[in-house]
Amino acid sequence: MLAEKVKRLHKQGFGRRKIADMLGSTESIVYGIIRREYESKTSEEDSIRLSKEGLTYEEIANKLGIHANTAWRNSRHVKIETPLVGDR
Repeated sequence: MLAEKVKRLHKQGFGRRKIADMLGSTESIVYGIIRREYESKTSEEDSIRLSKEGLTYEEIANKLGIHANTAWRNSRHVKIETPLVGDR
């Protein structure tokens, strides 16, 4: 798959133009793949942090400018411990 090859080559230190030439693609396609990878990681990290702070998926989505489903997908595995009220 093109995206996987682009990511692998980019991690190895190749630039966009060189990757495009190596894979027979265009520089704009390579740039788009690299940009989406960065944005998705940043969005996931921020979603997790905000979820741990107690924000709802809707609040996370509004704050990050993403869809609420994306906020849920990025941070659904975060365990939030709710404080116990009263003596048990």
